[in-house]
Amino acid sequence: SLLPQYRGAAPINWAIIHGDKETGLTSFLLKHEIDTGNIILQEHIAIKDDEDAGSVHDRLMELSKMVTISNK
Repeated sequence: SLLPQYRGAAPINWAIIHGDKETGLTSFLLKHEIDTGNIILQEHIAIKDDEDAGSVHDRLMELSKMVTISNK
């Protein structure tokens, strides 16, 4: 998800349920508490009107591969 919103379980589902128009990936440094730490980078994508959690997940999975490759 795009931290700090929708920390924890099912962030894609919550973005869709709340009618968000975008979501994305967040890379961050870990601290002891769950989903805390300084943000390193974020990538945003639009949530299309006809998408469900599965299709958004799949697009984010592909995006994560590209972000990993481009940051090496």
